Amino acid sequence: MSNNYYTIGEMSKLSNLPIQTLRYYDQIGLFKPIHIDPSSNYRYYDDTQLHSLDLIKALRYLEIPLATIKQVLDYTLDELVTFLADQETVIDSKIKRLQEVQNTLLKTKNQISNQLSIPVMDEVYESEEDAIRLLSIKLQNSSPAFVSNDYFTPLIKTIDEAGGVATKFGCIYPLKAFGSLEEIQYQYLFTPLLTDRYLHNLDKDMSVVTMSEGRYLCISFMFSMDNYMEHYNQLLHYIEQQQCSVQSDVYEFYLPTTYSSHQKPEYIVQLKVKMNEK
Repeated sequence: MSNNYYTIGEMSKLSNLPIQTLRYYDQIGLFKPIHIDPSSNYRYYDDTQLHSLDLIKALRYLEIPLATIKQVLDYTLDELVTFLADQETVIDSKIKRLQEVQNTLLKTKNQISNQLSIPVMDEVYESEEDAIRLLSIKLQNSSPAFVSNDYFTPLIKTIDEAGGVATKFGCIYPLKAFGSLEEIQYQYLFTPLLTDRYLHNLDKDMSVVTMSEGRYLCISFMFSMDNYMEHYNQLLHYIEQQQCSVQSDVYEFYLPTTYSSHQKPEYIVQLKVKMNEK
């Protein structure tokens, strides 16, 4: 027997593939021994097959299905180059998707971390905020006392169709004096966008707006119908008494304190108003 012939055990060591894998490749007709000894019926591989096995391993590393690899092995070199170029496009798309997933993970983690690092509750404080893109929808007859679920549905659907997630919600309304909770009329409901992906075919009442970066006056408190106006007025009076120059509407964020279905839902409300640059 020529030294160029290898048993399945020897080929397993040369290729760093388990014997069981080589036997399976043989069974499905993907990679078969090239020589059968007529006297013993032993099956052998040879040196020339190592190139094919290297290609199989490379394509499996790219998660190409075995059925497809079986076809690829019969390709001409030109066809193989075209096939690999197509796979490069597929991988580029996967990389972009993974980068979006990583970015979503990072922003979600930062949202929760920022919630945990609220410097003080029930008092006005200043906070440096990064710019946030918001998917928003116009509201009618909505206030801190009531927002119809009909407004949440299109936001969630749009985010889902874009391959994202809606992690929290908030509303926008004018900064001015109100006599009661019901007098506060929300202009927009929003959810922060966690990717930079462009959103297509938005409903007529939906838009993407930006809460710009900068210094904000904030107040955070545990939500209840009874204490909302107290905290809002506290923020408003602080702005008036300190003669703060502000340039935005009120951005209201609702932050859940738990995601467990076994615990009563409670929310921290954050009210934020951007200060003018000095």
